[in-house]
Amino acid sequence: MDLPSSPRIGTKVRSFPCLPPMPDVDKPRVLVLFCGGTLIMRPDAEGVLNVNDNIEEAVDEIMNFDPKISEIADLSVRVVENIDSTDMTPEIWDKLGSAIHEKYDDYEGFVITQ
Repeated sequence: MDLPSSPRIGTKVRSFPCLPPMPDVDKPRVLVLFCGGTLIMRPDAEGVLNVNDNIEEAVDEIMNFDPKISEIADLSVRVVENIDSTDMTPEIWDKLGSAIHEKYDDYEGFVITQ
């Protein structure tokens, strides 16, 4: 079977079926830096989207967005802000950068919600 070439790197591409994670292998640790954002916004009576003010509910919603994620990674959450993505500021980006710098050696990956 002839495999197609990847246009970016010029190598052969091959698909493999997804396999369940092996139980004896540690899952990578991922820190979710929660900033609110569109994913957890809810429409009001007029249909205008607003940030969910119930931070516990909002974090729970993000953590359960796709239950399969917990099969491949151990997630932790750190609440940085709870804002509409249009309210992002350079100061908040600085907080995010500091959080990543502070926890860089403790996690294999970081996710920022916005």
